[in-house]
Amino acid sequence: MTKNKNKGLSSLFERIILILISFIVIGRLFIWKFFKDAGVLEKVNMSNVAISFFIFAIIIFYLIKLFIEKGSLPRTIIDLPINIFLLICGASVLYSVDRNISLRSYIVLLSLIGLFKVLIGCLNTKERVKAFIKFLIFAGVIVAVLGIKEYIFYCNINTDINTNLLNAAQKILFYMAQTKRVGSLLGWPNVLAAYLMLIIPLAFIFFFIEKNKLQKVFFALAFFVMVAAMLLTYSLGGWLCFFIAVFISMLFYKKVVGTDDGGISFNKLLLICVIFFSVFGSMVIVNRIKDRGASNLIPRMSYLNTVLSVINEHPIRGSGFNSFQVANRRYIYSKTEGYSMFVHNSYLQIWSEVGILGVLVFIFVLLKVIESSCLLFKRLRVGEDGLILMGLLCSVGAFMIHNIFSFTFLKPNIAFFWWVQLAVLLAWIKILDSKQERAVAKGLEFNRNPILITAVFVILLMVCSKRIYVSDHYLHKGQRVFNAGDIDQAFQCLIRAQKENPINGKVTSALGVVAFQRFASSRDIKFLNDAEYYLQRSVKMMPLAPENFQMLSRVYYLKGDKVKAKEIFDRYVELAPYKHL
Repeated sequence: MTKNKNKGLSSLFERIILILISFIVIGRLFIWKFFKDAGVLEKVNMSNVAISFFIFAIIIFYLIKLFIEKGSLPRTIIDLPINIFLLICGASVLYSVDRNISLRSYIVLLSLIGLFKVLIGCLNTKERVKAFIKFLIFAGVIVAVLGIKEYIFYCNINTDINTNLLNAAQKILFYMAQTKRVGSLLGWPNVLAAYLMLIIPLAFIFFFIEKNKLQKVFFALAFFVMVAAMLLTYSLGGWLCFFIAVFISMLFYKKVVGTDDGGISFNKLLLICVIFFSVFGSMVIVNRIKDRGASNLIPRMSYLNTVLSVINEHPIRGSGFNSFQVANRRYIYSKTEGYSMFVHNSYLQIWSEVGILGVLVFIFVLLKVIESSCLLFKRLRVGEDGLILMGLLCSVGAFMIHNIFSFTFLKPNIAFFWWVQLAVLLAWIKILDSKQERAVAKGLEFNRNPILITAVFVILLMVCSKRIYVSDHYLHKGQRVFNAGDIDQAFQCLIRAQKENPINGKVTSALGVVAFQRFASSRDIKFLNDAEYYLQRSVKMMPLAPENFQMLSRVYYLKGDKVKAKEIFDRYVELAPYKHL
């Protein structure tokens, strides 16, 4: 009786957690819209940290459930390589060229992997997995519909304007409006394409396996709406990778189950697939040829040269997790080459940031997932279970291929859905694979210490997330107040931001600028000394940020130390050569 009661209570906890995760999925899609006053980068940073904070809260709730029922932490076939990868990324924070960026990104990564673990623990029945997949398809339809609405909206935008008058967010909108490419809630066309390629195969598979006619109609409509939205992204890489993944999935399906798949021959299905992708692919190619930004191959080649230069500096240990956006600055030699926070190849970027061992471990994780899926698929009979597995494998495989040409493993708003999809795939494998389930059951006896240690660790991460979020809030507020002319209020905001996050070099840099402006207004040497102090600290925190050296050289020049001023300015020129052409 007690066991049944505990089982019922555990099931209730798990259902509540899955509902909360569903809210986070929707929140992840919409949250950046809530930061209306923030700039583009501030929106991105604040939304990532805010989502991480809520994920850690759910993880704590899940750990409480495990503690009450004397359960164990969920285990998967990729636990060991993921833990090694986390250890390597964590170590890279210590020697990163910008520890603040690396720490922030590492906290986000930990939250995503924590969500991945919780989902695997809660998606422990076929019914739950299928219900959660249906929810993901529903969310995908919302994103697709808003993308189509965005395309219609672009038709009414006047693109014949001076782009120099636009801010960063408006320039992104202008580019998409000018090229008629949609980004919907994901913010950028290529990222939206990556998101849709995770969901479209699931809608296609569920159309075939669903017996309810009303739901069957919904999945058919969902498929066509999402395909239409993906077309409107005009993402050449997205369509190419999606086609490759579908083609490989079909070949694998033929080899395992033969040519008869229930009424339609493999050759006919292959012909339909080739025609489908040829028609839509040609539309994408034609659009990109017309697109003024179709010559994206040139900047992408420069990104490739840049990342190889960064790798050449530290091939073994890397420059620090998510530090490419800082480490690449000295290798951008002209305005035409552009600047990017991401290489359009996630694997090379991971190598540049966490070293050769880090990228090899990460690739091993991906290959292990593919291997386990394929081995299980071979043992399954043709039916609903196998088709769902094939749909999940196709979407995950397309995403992996896409990252040879993109950066969606590393961009948090889309990486979130990758870890969710990976959790669904591994949960489905765990349910179907009785051998793996027995291996997990034979694990170590329950011990509360790992749960307590994990809980304490997650609480610390929650505190860090909150402090980073508050620091970013006051940093952005201080910058806005400073631009409005209230220097004293800006100083107070920045001091609060520094108190919350002492390792944020951007805060100390901003304090240096405020102190310099105070000196310019009052000619009080005390403020010039303050500017020197804060800028020197910022240089130590962000040794590759050119703007700090530029301001510091001005400080030394005004103090009469022209030799030091020239030395610092030469360093500025070295870090940002393109600004002087």
